[in-house]
Amino acid sequence: VRLEVLNRQEFTYSRVVPRNMTSGSPEIRIHVVHTPYAGPFKISFSELPPTP
Repeated sequence: VRLEVLNRQEFTYSRVVPRNMTSGSPEIRIHVVHTPYAGPFKISFSELPPTP
């Protein structure tokens, strides 16, 4: 699972799962965007270059 802050109000996470959630299928990465984040986790904001 990968967590990335997009801006001060949005974050995204991604993870690798089998295509169509079917065992034996090729793996794909899914991305989920959440906005606004008001949960229990503390997220610090830093200026980082985008990742490929």
